[in-house]
Amino acid sequence: MSKKQSAERQEAITRLRETLKPGDTVYTVLRSVSRSGMNRKIDLYKLENSEPRWLSPLAARACGWTFDTKREAISVGGCGMDMGYHLVYNLSRTLFHPFTCIGKGCPSNDHHNAYQSERQGQCIVCGREIGPVCDVDGDGKPFMRANGNRECRVCSLACASGEWRHSDGGYALSHRWL
Repeated sequence: MSKKQSAERQEAITRLRETLKPGDTVYTVLRSVSRSGMNRKIDLYKLENSEPRWLSPLAARACGWTFDTKREAISVGGCGMDMGYHLVYNLSRTLFHPFTCIGKGCPSNDHHNAYQSERQGQCIVCGREIGPVCDVDGDGKPFMRANGNRECRVCSLACASGEWRHSDGGYALSHRWL
């Protein structure tokens, strides 16, 4: 990567960070699919005051993707998975790796995977063993939230205060198809 390309990439990342914040939703629009089904042209948008803001050129520059100027969309190859999700996840990882928890409504996967006592006997976020530090119910199982997700209350409190650093920035942004 040349110095000019590196500078353009950093500028695109900076501009996208001004526009997108952890917890925002990025919308994708499928513009075309090749006959073989192995290539798609997809656009990325953020809705601001019910108006779409086009992110595709900046996102392509920031992530090193190919931007198809003819169709004015990001060219993405492959199949067998949700390619819109793939674009948003990788954009999010480029912009927010790692990121500080935003508290309630944080989209990070850590909130769903923070407590795996069956496998490890300890919280994978704070590393403390199940016991007096983390709340457990009467039969020694991790505390269950109302939505059914297991949660270490120690980490939950640290997260709610904004101290939890999520290591995977790919989940900072949410994805929806338009």
